[in-house]
Amino acid sequence: MAPELTCVREASAPIAALRLAGTLNVSSAATVRSALHKALADGPSAILVDLGTTRVADPVALTVFAAFAHTAAGWPGCPIMVCASSGLVRAELHRMAIDRAVPVYADRAAA
Repeated sequence: MAPELTCVREASAPIAALRLAGTLNVSSAATVRSALHKALADGPSAILVDLGTTRVADPVALTVFAAFAHTAAGWPGCPIMVCASSGLVRAELHRMAIDRAVPVYADRAAA
């Protein structure tokens, strides 16, 4: 059984920072979506999602970021960014074309 996914908010303002840890799959994407909506409700200037300790079990689950970017675009000035230190995760984000809707960075400093 894959480890559970956790989503921890590490900062709220001016940029909301969420750190995911564990395994991202289609069912755990609901946890991510919920955390993203809660962060957006606080009105940050941007949302940064750190996938540094996240394993992607199902690449389709990555579409949660592109879908949420569309939602966040309706709020004034709240882009979503993803940082992924794993080259494999960045490659999946590119393969799934998530990087067309959401900027993807190698680490938080680059974001």
